[in-house]
Amino acid sequence: MRRLQDETFQLCCIPFYTYGLSLGDIVEATSDDGGAVVLRRLVRASGHRTVRAALRRNAPEPVHSALHEIVSDLGVPHEWKAGGFVAIDAADRRVVDLVRERLSPLEVGGLIEVEVG
Repeated sequence: MRRLQDETFQLCCIPFYTYGLSLGDIVEATSDDGGAVVLRRLVRASGHRTVRAALRRNAPEPVHSALHEIVSDLGVPHEWKAGGFVAIDAADRRVVDLVRERLSPLEVGGLIEVEVG
């Protein structure tokens, strides 16, 4: 997060586990007694969406490589976690639709799970 004011920050990464927030959102946050940042509320949404995709446990190795290739070819910001979990930034609905379209064969085949948040 990038500090904008005392308790106002802009998200500078694509959230993996925090639903309802996306890259570029402005949030209010404070520190708890241990110094950890605690998000209090969304101040202003950026308009971006986060598409998350995860390999299913039974997916063979070629699917992992195919997922990497598809995401890379999209040319949009993305971040990987633990090899088979990716969070993709979608600046608008058109990008969400494009990502869903490209990931659809793997999702329909039961090889990955996809969600938009």
